[in-house]
Amino acid sequence: MDIVLINGVNFSEDNTEPQLGLIALKKVLNETFNVDIINFDTLYNQKKFFYTDDVNENIQEMAEYICRLNPRIASFYTICNTYPITILLAEKIKEINSEITVVFGGPQATLTSKETLENYPFVDIVARGEGETYITELVSAILKKSSLATVKGVAYRDEKGSICLTEMPSIIKGEELKEYTVLDLEQQPIVNKSRAYSVEAGRGCPYGCSFCSTSIFWGRNFRIKPIEDIIYEVKYLRENYGIKRFRLEHDLFTANRNYIIQFCHALKKENLDITWGCSSRIDILDEDMMQNLKEAGCNSIYIGFETGSQNMQKKLKKNIRVENADQKLLELYKYGFE
Repeated sequence: MDIVLINGVNFSEDNTEPQLGLIALKKVLNETFNVDIINFDTLYNQKKFFYTDDVNENIQEMAEYICRLNPRIASFYTICNTYPITILLAEKIKEINSEITVVFGGPQATLTSKETLENYPFVDIVARGEGETYITELVSAILKKSSLATVKGVAYRDEKGSICLTEMPSIIKGEELKEYTVLDLEQQPIVNKSRAYSVEAGRGCPYGCSFCSTSIFWGRNFRIKPIEDIIYEVKYLRENYGIKRFRLEHDLFTANRNYIIQFCHALKKENLDITWGCSSRIDILDEDMMQNLKEAGCNSIYIGFETGSQNMQKKLKKNIRVENADQKLLELYKYGFE
């Protein structure tokens, strides 16, 4: 095995599908390398792996499971809430087999790349930002044991132990995102049709909330897939796999009002008999948008409200006007959104 891509571990029954970024990376890497995705929460739900009440015992078992695959590279997707487990698991893998190259990617490692390499010697490389455009070059360099100096987007230690950060890669454009979409669900570890299935709608957010990794990870570079691309993907999954519930994954799908109205009109014309959800700021939504969303099959909206304190809204740089937000919530309930 050349490389395993490892999902964050939540010890949860809800974390049953791989992170969309890992699916995209697997698609890119499959053209050249032997690669697989590991999601221990999925394996737990499939009764192929069992958790105990002892975290250290779980870490040991997971590390042994990965090492039995004999990968040359173990690459971890990292987010804040699973980072402690990821660190422990990476350390244990290195203890079992020091020849395995440990790579961290994802938002948490990207934002803390220098600090991660300074504090955790068992982490060899941090892959920063969007990895689709350079992951093949990175894996090739690791396997050939060649220099990483010309590989964009990575943080690593040079021969003297100094931490080096290379230039970040170019941001993937909205119209290019379809190239990294995987519609062949047979290649994915699990599809639970009773849950909403995730479809990437775009990346980035134009806002700069101080607590959120999105504005740094994506560089406040808001992108969204063309309407026809999203509708094609939803139709394909509906017609070929019978999926009727979707989650359009985007940190702020409703940011562009004109786009959303056009998207709702186009989706409504397809008459697909589906429901879907998305994310929004409460202050972006108005009654006209709510009505269009509802008529197009949207029945759930994730709202990042964060705090009911106007002072804290300012400190967090969220800047939602609290006195208007509760009325908007009542309007959402009136339209029947979850």
